[in-house]
Amino acid sequence: MYTFQRLPAHIGIIPDGNRRWAQINGYNKEDGYERGIEPGLLLYKECVKLGIKELTFYGFTQDNTKRP
Repeated sequence: MYTFQRLPAHIGIIPDGNRRWAQINGYNKEDGYERGIEPGLLLYKECVKLGIKELTFYGFTQDNTKRP
C-alpha cells in the first residue's frame, strides 16, 4: 500500500484511446469501449481505498459529435 502525505479530494478522468487500441489489435471499436470499462472500475476501487472523495469519468466519442 502507498503512503501519501496529501491526496486530492477530486480526480477527473478522461479516458482516451479505446477505439484506437481496438483497431490496432484487430477488434471493432465497440470492443475497445467494452475492454476499457474494467481498468476504469479498478481505478475507481483504488481511489475509494485511498479515501478520495470524488471521482469524475467524462466519456465522449467522435460519434457523439455527429449528433444534433
